[in-house]
Amino acid sequence: MEEVKKYNSYDSHIGLESLISLYEGMLKKGQIRTEGAGNERLQQLYQKRYHYRKWANLPYAKRRNIISPLKV
Repeated sequence: MEEVKKYNSYDSHIGLESLISLYEGMLKKGQIRTEGAGNERLQQLYQKRYHYRKWANLPYAKRRNIISPLKV
């Protein structure tokens, strides 16, 4: 119950990594199904994390003409 309060607090911000861990935990517990919308959202978060990491260290001049391999 304490975990639910932590994530449902209106004044707290959830980062990308903690949101991914929340969805992974729900998937392991069986609270969301593998063919459901929750798993689809988890896949979108994985893509977002990959997109952020891939271009994080590249200067803008080098990355402005590169297209991401993922459909974001």
